[in-house]
Amino acid sequence: MKKIISLLLFICFHFAVLSADFEIVHLDIQAKLEENANLKVREELTYRVGEINGVLFDLDAKGNGPLRALSVYATDEEGNFQQIPQNHLDIREEDELYHIKVYAKTENRLRKFAFVYELEGGAKLYQDIAELNRVFVGKNWQVPIEKVRITISLPTSVPSDSIHAYGHGPLTGNIKLEANTVSYELDNYYPGDFIEAHILFGPQGLSQVPTSLRVPEDAKERLLAEEKAWAEEANAQREKFQKLEKQGYFAFAIEAFLLAVYFIFVRFVLRKAKKISQELPEYLRELPTDDSPAIVGNLFQTEDSVKIFATIMDLVRKKYFQLEVQGKEQILRKISPEKNELSLTLYEQEIVEIYLHQLGDGIRVNLSQIAKQKFSKSLSQRILGWNSLVKREYFAKGYGSSKSPLIILGVLCCFLFLLMSIASFVFFQQIQFLFLIPILFAFLFPYTLNSKFPNPKTAESIEKWKAFKRFLEDYSLLREAKITSIYLWEHYFVYALVLGVADKVAKAYQFALEKGDISFPAGGNSFYYAPCLHSYIKQPSLQQQIQKTYQRSYQSIARSTSSSGMGRGGGFSGGSSGGGGSRGGGGAF
Repeated sequence: MKKIISLLLFICFHFAVLSADFEIVHLDIQAKLEENANLKVREELTYRVGEINGVLFDLDAKGNGPLRALSVYATDEEGNFQQIPQNHLDIREEDELYHIKVYAKTENRLRKFAFVYELEGGAKLYQDIAELNRVFVGKNWQVPIEKVRITISLPTSVPSDSIHAYGHGPLTGNIKLEANTVSYELDNYYPGDFIEAHILFGPQGLSQVPTSLRVPEDAKERLLAEEKAWAEEANAQREKFQKLEKQGYFAFAIEAFLLAVYFIFVRFVLRKAKKISQELPEYLRELPTDDSPAIVGNLFQTEDSVKIFATIMDLVRKKYFQLEVQGKEQILRKISPEKNELSLTLYEQEIVEIYLHQLGDGIRVNLSQIAKQKFSKSLSQRILGWNSLVKREYFAKGYGSSKSPLIILGVLCCFLFLLMSIASFVFFQQIQFLFLIPILFAFLFPYTLNSKFPNPKTAESIEKWKAFKRFLEDYSLLREAKITSIYLWEHYFVYALVLGVADKVAKAYQFALEKGDISFPAGGNSFYYAPCLHSYIKQPSLQQQIQKTYQRSYQSIARSTSSSGMGRGGGFSGGSSGGGGSRGGGGAF
């Protein structure tokens, strides 16, 4: 548990601590025990440096001292080790703990430091056994170390079959014994851990040991029994952790499954519309309601650019606009300047204002050119805000959403999942449980709070329009219906745009036209009476021009300078602060 907490604390505060602009990649310790019990050690550290002024190293000689020699080395720009001069070292000793400060400014590179020293009390000699016992890696490192390796060479006079090597520290460490060499390896050391080597070997290996390091007692049985007890405890702990690991994976799978079930609950219970009161046929052959294409588009959450295009086509159908094709250019023209626009809805009037007066000259607009224009921020905001006018009428008609009272239960479930994740992390000591917390707060919790379903009127209209959509999608039904009125084809088509079946209706219209099933008023032609369908069929890029206009509006807003809340410069903000001078202007004569 402390490893995980140490890792989390390191991640959280690593960038906040200026002195921690480094990582330790590797710690390689080479130790050689002499027959006089002197222990010669070389500790080589590989740093990955952003920027440091030097390194710190604490050498604890207590229990193995005294310290007889110490020298420090560092690699130069070519990677060669050079000894650090004494005037670049600051060494303080306190109860045989040597605090070493090495002044070696380093920036943006890998650099190695080596600490070479000798301890006079590296091992003890009992009457029946020799013992080397030292903590080679202490608890007080500032940062994690990616890989640690310790290699200890015993005197050649030690029989290899007399060596018993033990290690204490994280249970993920490994020990290897080869001839008279013992190796300890650990991946991912964390501050607070330690690595202790405990090696028992034949007494003949310390033939020159001084009297001060001789212990006049037999200790072999006692030391082996202690290590056996430690090993049994460690193995029991390993077995416990292995069981916990399996149980943790199982618990994680259960919690992930419960989250999936909860998502289904939100999707199909909290957000599910209530059944409508009346039975509807599978197909409706007539327009279900008198709503405009824009309103129907809001029922089905159609893209705003498609609703704008459908509204323009509807105004063409109602003879407010006229579509003309001049070569490769598409012209949208107001049919009669005197035609009253007051009968139009607010969002239809806004379309007239945007396309004729803002993008055009008041009478006509070249749709092929507007996608290339650079829009002002105010115009972009009008285009992007157009659907708010549609929503105003949408809500005025009684359409909208309702929230289930079960949403409170959903919120409680989210907090329950949060507590489960934290408790599972603490109990199983597995970090994957923490990954569920961002999912909860970034997705499921907002998804729960925003859980809505269509109110009864909205749900009924949606089902009716779905039945009408199924009718439009079915070629055989359209042919069977024998729609002879060109006006009806046009009317159906503008709704097919927002329902996503415009291509199918256009193909069915072409088929009926070729079969001669459609009648026209005397002296008329198909383009005059069906400008929407013919423009869509002959000029498929027309809808793309409208979509590009909408995209350019997004780009214009996104690239505008940010507004300053402190009044220190930046882009404009929306609205007005009520200042005078709004009628000022200028020009030429």
